[in-house]
Amino acid sequence: MLQDKGRILTAAAFALVASGALSEAARAQSLPLPPGTVASGTVYNGSVSVPSVSTGADANTLVGGKPPTAPFVSSAPAAAVITSAPTTYVRVYTQGVTAPNRAYIANSDVIRGLDAAQIKDVLALPYLPNMLTIVEVPAGTCLLTATGAPISGWGSGGAAQSYIIGATTNPHCQNAQYLSAQDYIARQPIGAAALAYLPNAGTGATAAVAFALDHANPFPAPFSDMDGIYNNLDWWNYAGAAPLQQALAQLDGEIYADASSAAIAAHRLFLGAIVDALQSKAGAIGKPVVWGAALGGAGSLNGDNGSHDVNFAAWGGVLGIDYRMDTALRFGIAGGYTRGQFSTVGVPGDGGANAFSVAPYLRWAPSALYVEGAVGYGYNDASVNRTISIPGYPGAQSDVYRTATGTPHANDFLARFEAGYQVGLTPATSLTPLLAGDAVVYSQGGFTESGAGAANLRVSGATTSSVLGILGAQLKQDVAVGLPSPLELTVRAAWTHEFAPADRTITASLTGTPGASFTVDGASVPRNAAAFGVGASVKTGQAQIFARYFASVGGGQAAQGGALGVTWSF
Repeated sequence: MLQDKGRILTAAAFALVASGALSEAARAQSLPLPPGTVASGTVYNGSVSVPSVSTGADANTLVGGKPPTAPFVSSAPAAAVITSAPTTYVRVYTQGVTAPNRAYIANSDVIRGLDAAQIKDVLALPYLPNMLTIVEVPAGTCLLTATGAPISGWGSGGAAQSYIIGATTNPHCQNAQYLSAQDYIARQPIGAAALAYLPNAGTGATAAVAFALDHANPFPAPFSDMDGIYNNLDWWNYAGAAPLQQALAQLDGEIYADASSAAIAAHRLFLGAIVDALQSKAGAIGKPVVWGAALGGAGSLNGDNGSHDVNFAAWGGVLGIDYRMDTALRFGIAGGYTRGQFSTVGVPGDGGANAFSVAPYLRWAPSALYVEGAVGYGYNDASVNRTISIPGYPGAQSDVYRTATGTPHANDFLARFEAGYQVGLTPATSLTPLLAGDAVVYSQGGFTESGAGAANLRVSGATTSSVLGILGAQLKQDVAVGLPSPLELTVRAAWTHEFAPADRTITASLTGTPGASFTVDGASVPRNAAAFGVGASVKTGQAQIFARYFASVGGGQAAQGGALGVTWSF
C-alpha cells in the first residue's frame, strides 16, 4: 500500500515538473523569440543572476529594474535566448541625451510606421526619441525578451522588447560581452513615420509597392521570411532613393501588367492573316479553298508615369478553310497558334506565352463595295520568371536571391470588321477607302507565383480590352510578270485610334503581406498611331501565294510584322 502511494506521489511530482516545463515553453513561445536555444536554469547578466527566466519579474531582476520604472510586466512571460543565427532589431534613442549603442532593442514591427510620440508611448521611454539605428545582432548573443511595462509619465508600453545581455558561448549567458558599436548601423532620423519606404520610393509601381508595405496590417511576424525582406529593404532605404527603388521594382510584378499587350499583339497577327486570306480571289463557286500562313512580328512600348519599356515578339502559323457560296458571299473558319516572348526593360524577368486562336469569318462583296468580318475565341497560356535579388547588409538575417514563377492564363474574345469601296483608277490600278476595326478582350484569371517564398505575388484576375478603330485606304496595282495572272501589289496606309482604356494594370499582393495589395501600371498603349502595310500576291495554277508586311508607329509604340502564306483551290 505504501509502495503504491509512493508511486502515485512520484508520478504526481513528475507531472508537476512536466507541467511546469510545458507552461514555461508555452510562455516562451508567446513571445517573438529569435532562432536559438532558450536558456534553462540559472541565467546571468554580469554579476547578477536568477535561478531561471520565465516571467517579467525575473527579467526585471536581471536588468536591475525596480518600480516605478521597472521595464517589464512582472507577471508576463519572459525568456532568455542564445541566438543561433544573425538577427535584426532596431533601437531608438534621443540624440545628445541617450546613446545609440545600448542594450534595449525591439523588433522593427513594433515601431514601423509610428511617429516619435507613438514610439515613446509604446516603448514607455523617458525621452522623446528622434533617431533610430538598425541593430545587427550576431549569432551567439544572449537576448532577454519580455513585454514592456507601462510607466507613469513615460508611456503605455505593451510591446515585446529585448535586452542584450551580450555575446557568449556559455549556456547560462555567463561572461557575456557587449556588442561592438559597429553592430549598431544605419543610424537615421525617425521622421514622420519610422522606417517608411514611401518618401524614397519615387513614383509609379515602386511607390505603389512602398505604400502597401508601409501600411501592411499586421506587419509580418518577427524572424519570418517576410520580416527578413523588410529588414533588407530597411537597409536599402537607408542607402538612398535609387537603391530602394531598384529593390522595390523587383517586387512589383510589372511584367504581368505588360503581358496583356503582348497577348493582344499576338492575336492581332492572327486576325491580320484572316484579312490577307479574304483579300485573295482564290476559289471557285461551290469549291472549298484551303489556306495557311506563317506569321511573325515584334514590337515595343515606351514606359510612362513610372513604368518601364516593354518589348514583345511572336511567331507562329494559321490554317483556314473557306467556301464561296456565290460571286458575292464567302465564309470559312481559321485556327492559329503563336509563340511569344515579352520582357520589361530594366526589371529582371521575362515571359513566354502560347496563344491559340479560332474564328469563323465571312466576306460579302456584291460589287465594288465589300464587307468582311471575323469573330472568335483565343486562349493565352503564359509563363513568367522574375529574378529577385535584394541582399541585406553584411551579416544580415538573410539575403534574398530567388526566382518567382507565375503562370497567367487568359480567355480572349477576338473580333475584326472591315468595309471598303474599290474605285478603279485604271484597268490595272484601284484605290479603296476603308473603315475597319478590331477588338481583343483579354480576360486573365487570378494566380499565385511559386518559388520565391514571401516574395511570391498573388495576382488578381483582370480584364484588359483593346478596341482599335482604323480609317485608311489601300492602293492596288496589277503587274504583268509573264504568268496567266498578274502580280498584285498593295500599299495600305491608315490612322488608328484606341477607344478602350489605354492603361495596362494589375492588382497584386505579396504572399508575405496578403492584406496589403497594390496596383501596378505597365506601359500604356498609344491613343493614336499611324499604320502602314505592303503586300503582294500571285496566282499560279490552283495555288495563290501572298505576303504582307506591316508597321505601326506613334505615341511611344513601334510594331512590325508580316505573313507569308498560300491558298489552294480545289
